[in-house]
Amino acid sequence: ARVDGPLGEMVAIEDVDVLWLKRSVEIRGLSMRPSSDGEALGGLVAHRIRLRFGWTAERGIHADRVDVRGGSIVISPELSNGLSGGEGATSGSAVDLLAKSPEVALRNVSVALVLGDGRVTPLGMANLALTQPRHEAAGESEAVGTHIAGRFTPSIANGAKTALSTPDAEGGYGTIWLGGTVGSDRIARVRGVAKSLRLALDPLTQFAPMEALTHFEPEALLDLSLEANYEIGHSILPAVVAKVRVSDGGLVLPWLKAARSRTVKGMDLLAEVGFDAGPTGDPLAPSAWNAKGTLTAEWEELEGLAAFRFGRSAPEGSDLEVWLDLPNAPLGDRMSELSNDLRGLVEIDRMLALEGSADLSIGVRLPTARVPDQPVQRSLEQLLLIRARGDASLAYHGGIDRRTGR
Repeated sequence: ARVDGPLGEMVAIEDVDVLWLKRSVEIRGLSMRPSSDGEALGGLVAHRIRLRFGWTAERGIHADRVDVRGGSIVISPELSNGLSGGEGATSGSAVDLLAKSPEVALRNVSVALVLGDGRVTPLGMANLALTQPRHEAAGESEAVGTHIAGRFTPSIANGAKTALSTPDAEGGYGTIWLGGTVGSDRIARVRGVAKSLRLALDPLTQFAPMEALTHFEPEALLDLSLEANYEIGHSILPAVVAKVRVSDGGLVLPWLKAARSRTVKGMDLLAEVGFDAGPTGDPLAPSAWNAKGTLTAEWEELEGLAAFRFGRSAPEGSDLEVWLDLPNAPLGDRMSELSNDLRGLVEIDRMLALEGSADLSIGVRLPTARVPDQPVQRSLEQLLLIRARGDASLAYHGGIDRRTGR
């Protein structure tokens, strides 16, 4: 059957069974799109929904439990508007219908997101329970708010390349444990904690800075704590504030020829990350993010310190700024190789024939105004600072001829 309803403009149902002895109705094969238009983005699929009914003098016949098993949610502005009952709706929406049930369980529901250009990226698997505890006072029972508890398992796209080990049995890369409430102001406030999440950047390759990072094949386990707010009927994605720690991570420097020299190890990252795309914002826009942090790592005998600022934390006119300090770094050919023949560094090496060691500081900036339809690397701005140590030497060989590059 195909019907119009509060879940959206178009709802399709494969089968419905009435289970009289269990006071329940079971719906199988429910699918919803925001509109009957085949181009509509977003949607909801539920393999099985069981509605159990009860009766009270106060509410009459009502669903006292909703159990959703298996399915998927593809988040989009159109879907958010349909779930909330339309523009400006504050009651009578699908969300409100679920909220009136004392118990709602979502089991093994996959979640994905529609990006600004229409592409869909998977986010993970949700298992959640919503309950409405009631407080007894003066012989009357009243709800004290909706409690949220459960877990979310991040996942990556099928076939995506990753430097990490095989994902767990659920296809994810660790578990984020969630708990929170939904208040009378229709705002869901959720806290999450996770330990040993496996880092996977492949789902975010549409995001320019992440696309650049995937070439380094990062691998790490990370711990995080987060707080998220979601305004029902208004938000498309939650606003999130998180603290992240990465311990004993690693990556490779793909331009180095010797395999034993390509690995950077001992990475330790501390970061604060904020995300708020707003009611109509693009989740992949740098302006939706506010992140900063520090990182230490080891490469052969060197120990480096890096710091970054991204999104709204970056300097004005920038989306990303990164600084790297390398004390006692080798000069000469080894330095040029390590820096991937960074143009300014190679010119200085040819001009001065550097030898010995020095303290290096390297700055990289990704401006907001970038070269259109070009790789991110074409827009990067770079700065190099060399502070010579006691064993450093140089011999001036003349400047570089800009016409010949020699």
